Amino acid sequence: MLKILLFCGAVALSSAASAQDAVDNFVGPFVGVEAGLVQHHFSLIVSEQGRPDQTISVKGYGLGGAAVAGYDFKLGSNFTVGAEAGVHFGGKSASTIIPPLVPRIGIDPKLGYSLTGRIGYATSDKVLLFGRAGYGSHKYGDLDLTNIDAFGTNKSFILGAGAEYRVNRKVAARFDARHLDGSRNEILVGVLTRF
Repeated sequence: MLKILLFCGAVALSSAASAQDAVDNFVGPFVGVEAGLVQHHFSLIVSEQGRPDQTISVKGYGLGGAAVAGYDFKLGSNFTVGAEAGVHFGGKSASTIIPPLVPRIGIDPKLGYSLTGRIGYATSDKVLLFGRAGYGSHKYGDLDLTNIDAFGTNKSFILGAGAEYRVNRKVAARFDARHLDGSRNEILVGVLTRF
């Protein structure tokens, strides 16, 4: 009987340690790089005399990426909460022609920035699911043959979600989807290093 009780106690202690290790794999400072599909977009309202206003949505898809850094804290047995800063780059210019008014008008993406809070849930010692919200901006140049200064920097809220897979204690692969309202969507994969 004593041996059975000791065995049960050992299993309980092992389970508790595993639960603690699961969230501990996802806390602390980190840096990383990501790459994937980036969409830049904008909307135009075209007004012509005698016709109702027309809204045109213009999109451009291309390869881009981000460099990120942040810190995650332990929140309970399976949750994390943290903050992350990022620099975003790449993607294809988005442009359109509006005959006979405008020969071509568009946006040329430069650099973007983001600052978001993250909350995560560790489903195991290998996998963390997370959501994010925060603030970001992206600077654009003009692709405009009419010399109209129509674009500049879009500043708005950011929403996103993703998953992190621990390769080992220091290295993880990450899938990340982000939306900067008004001008940018990203679907990225990358590598993180924790310290």
